[in-house]
Amino acid sequence: MFKALINRIRGVFGLEPLAGTAEDFDRIGRPLTQQVFLGEPLDEIPSFAQDVNTSALVGACEEHVVCDYTPHIEQQRIYKPGRRDMDGNLETEYEGIAATCPAIKNFGFVIAQEDGLIQAYRYVDINHILGCCCSRPRDCPFFEKAIQERDTVSRRMRKYKLPSGG
Repeated sequence: MFKALINRIRGVFGLEPLAGTAEDFDRIGRPLTQQVFLGEPLDEIPSFAQDVNTSALVGACEEHVVCDYTPHIEQQRIYKPGRRDMDGNLETEYEGIAATCPAIKNFGFVIAQEDGLIQAYRYVDINHILGCCCSRPRDCPFFEKAIQERDTVSRRMRKYKLPSGG
């Protein structure tokens, strides 16, 4: 609707219509927020997670974590900030198994800015947990930022370390 209005106004002045989808134009002027980082859908579910009910999946994931930054995994209902429905309740943004960890807490805002958002990521979804936390941490953007920061700090510490001598 917004795109059509803009294109009509541009047509009145003899300008070409704007390219892009209607969704691109609807997001103009609105802050982009998302608290949950959505992982890539998995091609194959890991063996420990197959044929496991949802309540036991949290425990199975916690047992198979291979990431250095131990995630806190639990069943979550995450609400969108600020917007309320007609009854005054907050809208649900995500409901399911989610996790948070020190790397997400420290670098959630940086990754969100790279994705064009203005609010930090606070959680990751089950696809990310199974794909990164429990199998390949190097695929996790939060883990990568944390490792880069750790390497930078250790490099600086070695650079400015006084020689020990007697």
